[in-house]
Amino acid sequence: MSSHVDEQVGGQQSPIDISGYVSGGVPELSFEYGGNAECLTNTGEFVKALYEDGGGIRLGDEAYQVVEAHFHNPSEHTVEGQRFALETHLVHRRESEIAVVGVLYRLGAANAAIQAVIEAAPGQGEDDVPVSGMPASDFLPSGRGYYGYMGSLTTPPYTEGVRWHVLSDVLEVSAEQVERLAALTGGEENSREVQGLEGRRIASYGM
Repeated sequence: MSSHVDEQVGGQQSPIDISGYVSGGVPELSFEYGGNAECLTNTGEFVKALYEDGGGIRLGDEAYQVVEAHFHNPSEHTVEGQRFALETHLVHRRESEIAVVGVLYRLGAANAAIQAVIEAAPGQGEDDVPVSGMPASDFLPSGRGYYGYMGSLTTPPYTEGVRWHVLSDVLEVSAEQVERLAALTGGEENSREVQGLEGRRIASYGM
């Protein structure tokens, strides 16, 4: 399923299976998104919405700015062993620190935000496409509960020390949308295999 050669580079790799979590011990996650996306780009592996002034998130007293949203089919994270049809990653930075919000989708009704991406995204090898909307908030469910843990980037170089927040509310996406989104990057799956927990703690908040 993985499109990467996965070399274990440490004991805090992502994604993981979310199970055995405990309540509390992580900060409130609040969303302060404001501006729209600057453009959509197609890397050949991912379609990405890029942000320069799109607001961000707050983890307790720490603010992170959103820099991109990209999409994995099927989901990278699993919950109690269940894999989902799609996962959006909202990537945020605070100086050298990275915090990612993951949003899971099960098959069901068509999703308006994903449809907007499909209709506007460039094909492989095409120039970036400016967009006039697509705030990061479009990709969020209504709930703010999440599973939190320390992990890594899921693409090379698999940098560790990433703060992960996988939202517990699951959205819906249609099978056709998943297929069309995948087709934009060649039709292949672009998800990394689940990695070992290696003794890490998974916490839940607001659930």
